[in-house]
Amino acid sequence: MPSADEDLMHIRPAQGAEDRDFIEILNPRLHSVIRAPAHSQADVIAFQERFTKGVLDDTRTPGATLIAISSKGHRLGYVHVGQGSDDVTGDPCAYVALLAITPAAEGRDIARTLMESAEAWAVDQGYRRIALDVFASNDRARRFYDRIGFAEESIRLAKRLERPPIDSQRP
Repeated sequence: MPSADEDLMHIRPAQGAEDRDFIEILNPRLHSVIRAPAHSQADVIAFQERFTKGVLDDTRTPGATLIAISSKGHRLGYVHVGQGSDDVTGDPCAYVALLAITPAAEGRDIARTLMESAEAWAVDQGYRRIALDVFASNDRARRFYDRIGFAEESIRLAKRLERPPIDSQRP
């Protein structure tokens, strides 16, 4: 793991199995901040693993996975940005599907630098908007996205439904 005194050297495209392993190792950092009352923790963990795999394996949708590398060659974090669809207009837009950094990278503007790189990729692709989803329980991420100019446009609510006992069901 990188030490706190390392400086960010550069952002580069993800490549190979070692980068993929690094990305997947960060899944617990993503699912640990999800509190989804309508789902079990096992469901949340399975979702995060399935979602990460799906994003990384998608070869049909334009996108880029970018890795932050320290001056000593340590991976500090990553972002995946690809093509999404604007929920209001239906127009194509850039969509940040994944963003995670290592614990040692926290508070060092690594996430901000990764997001700036994602936005630069989006501008280079000709997109006029960039969007992302964040779980309501991820307060730290919500504050971060607010600081870098993102604003809430929709909020999804969920409720777990319990099936009533069979003898209480009406025909």
